[in-house]
Amino acid sequence: MRDSLKSWFKRALVGFVALASAAVLWLPCVHFLFRKPLSNFYQEAGISPKARQLAARHVQLWTQPDLRQIELRKMRSSNEEWDFMGRTFLVWSLANMALREPQMKQAYLSVIDQIVRETVKIEQERAFTHF
Repeated sequence: MRDSLKSWFKRALVGFVALASAAVLWLPCVHFLFRKPLSNFYQEAGISPKARQLAARHVQLWTQPDLRQIELRKMRSSNEEWDFMGRTFLVWSLANMALREPQMKQAYLSVIDQIVRETVKIEQERAFTHF
């Protein structure tokens, strides 16, 4: 009985050491599998492709009322403050994007105006506690 326990403990220890060694060697290399160019996320001039993709989704939500209502309902079901925070950060982001891309300035500003108008309207109808 004692020998089998010793044998089991030895196998478990060898297994643990093998697993730990593999993790120590493998985990630092995982980022090589998922590496994307930094230019996807940041550019000195203009807007990066990832930022453009994210902004396009949100602009679409604010230009198509049916999509916006679905998204707002989902967001407000988890936390009502997220609605206001989402609006705030989107407006700030679009303002920055309008400065970086003057040719898109009018499109971004019209979405900003729409967000601000709707937010003020909700606040006037339902009071500031709505958010």
